Amino acid sequence: MVFQSCKKDEIEKKENFDQYYLLHNKALNYLYYDIFYHPNKYDNSNIGSIRVKGTIKKYLKDNITQNVDTSYLNKFWYNYENYDFKSDKRFKNIVESYYYDRIVFIIKNFKSTVEVSHQINKLIIELENDTFLSDFDKTTLKSASLIANESFEYWTINSGKWVQLGDSFTNLTVKSYEYEIIKSDIDGAIGGAITGAITGAPLGGGAALGALLGAMLGAPYSSAYYGTRTYFGWY
Repeated sequence: MVFQSCKKDEIEKKENFDQYYLLHNKALNYLYYDIFYHPNKYDNSNIGSIRVKGTIKKYLKDNITQNVDTSYLNKFWYNYENYDFKSDKRFKNIVESYYYDRIVFIIKNFKSTVEVSHQINKLIIELENDTFLSDFDKTTLKSASLIANESFEYWTINSGKWVQLGDSFTNLTVKSYEYEIIKSDIDGAIGGAITGAITGAPLGGGAALGALLGAMLGAPYSSAYYGTRTYFGWY
């Protein structure tokens, strides 16, 4: 009975965390309008990049309320910004996997949000039925797939306005970099999942729930940071 109760609590927490993927695009929209209406806050590459990170973290903190407290988020962000997750064996295993290659192939070769969503859903079903994947890899790859879908939708629809905003900062004609930014989003989700597993889940739940939440936190952070550096010429 105790085991069943714990399992039920973990499922409920997982469902609560799943809803946070919807915050991905909202966080990027919040950042866009903050830059649009307060450009002086972001007027050079050093200050701008720091404030982009701060704006995204503030939005996520203000809008993630269920099961997550400030002390947990502070610990997560410290780990995310200081741990070299790309050197972690788990990161290398995931980016060398068939499923990662498929995610990248989908966002690079399918052009419409409907096609991408359909292909991502098929891929998620395939990986959920894979009996050889570890629970962590399965959770992380599913998270990366969901983030890829959200990111593709966001940048397909909104890249034009970011290009225009970038023009106003650089006085140059800025190209669109949707694919590169979406890929950084996916890698940010994977890095966030690894960081979340290290940090653990708030209120217990272990590495799997930490990975779910971490992927959602890492993706918009990576997308915003890489996107603004790309569109605004902050290198």
